[in-house]
Amino acid sequence: MKNTIKKPKFLLPQEGISLEKWACIACDQHTSDLGYWQELAKFVGEEVSTLNLMLPEVYLHSDNKARRLEAIKKHCRTYASTSIFNEYNGFVAIERWVSNDAIRKGLLVAIDLQDYSFEVGTKALIRASEGTVLERIPPRVEGKEVCDFDLSHTMLLYNDKDFIVQKAINSSDKKRLYDFELNMGGGRIRGELIESGDKILEAFSKVVIGGQMLFAVGDGNHSLASAKAIYEKTKDINKRFVLAEAVNLYDEALLFEPIHRLVFTDKVSEFISELQAQMPICPIESVRFVDDFIKAKNLEVDYIHGIEHLQKLAKQNNAVAVELKPMNKSDFFSYIIKNGALPKKTFSMGEAEDKRYYLEIMRN
Repeated sequence: MKNTIKKPKFLLPQEGISLEKWACIACDQHTSDLGYWQELAKFVGEEVSTLNLMLPEVYLHSDNKARRLEAIKKHCRTYASTSIFNEYNGFVAIERWVSNDAIRKGLLVAIDLQDYSFEVGTKALIRASEGTVLERIPPRVEGKEVCDFDLSHTMLLYNDKDFIVQKAINSSDKKRLYDFELNMGGGRIRGELIESGDKILEAFSKVVIGGQMLFAVGDGNHSLASAKAIYEKTKDINKRFVLAEAVNLYDEALLFEPIHRLVFTDKVSEFISELQAQMPICPIESVRFVDDFIKAKNLEVDYIHGIEHLQKLAKQNNAVAVELKPMNKSDFFSYIIKNGALPKKTFSMGEAEDKRYYLEIMRN
């Protein structure tokens, strides 16, 4: 546990640079909604932004992907060579106003990739909570390798019914770093720097389950898996630690939302009738069944956060909106320890707009 977490050294834009335009939602959101990214690009304009440092996954298979990757390289060089950042060393206590009118509390940390694994049956301190699709890693590695900065949208969950860690955070000295409204309906975010983190590290040592599991990856597993792949390939010490936000599973603002399926088929009525006749009641079993059902029919599928997005996209694409049920988060850690990772894309923590935005970054 000693070296699994440490205080991160990270960068934030200097005063005068708009944080509203700098911070952007994770690249794996709105993958079927090109309009979202076009609207965001229009809002950002020519300003300094994390949008210029990442490849939204909506463009993974576009004809201009190579041009976009070259643009990322160019912006990285420009940002690295100009004095636009302030550097900090410490944890960041984060408060995020989310769509259910609650405030989700998290902590920005740096984690050791040597203590993370998505392998089946792993006993690593940091484990994937859902199945990892190996085919999704190479294109994400490609996007990360052209960027000289670590932009993490990973959210880690820890099991702390007694709020031991949050009490340590609350009793720590803090300095305000930022407090602003996120773009595109992302809610408000506030961050405070904690430079002395010994009591926080001690608190985390008390929430390791059975001495063998500290974190389950709640969001951004494929991003973390890509970072792991790069580290294993290069063994570059500068790539061994990455940024992540740690959130208590029992934070009252943390809601487990199902990730729905948008299925593309010309036989909409037939698909719906067959699916409804066989759908299991158990949320986890229903995810496995739907995915196997789609695979057996060799149909294209996308994974959608939020009912409104799902229904809108189904109408626009003449597709089937498969609405799935939420799982009980109190069973989360016990299931992973006993059975391993859940099926891929089983759950999401909140609506699409509640996802972690790229904000703090770290030099690779």
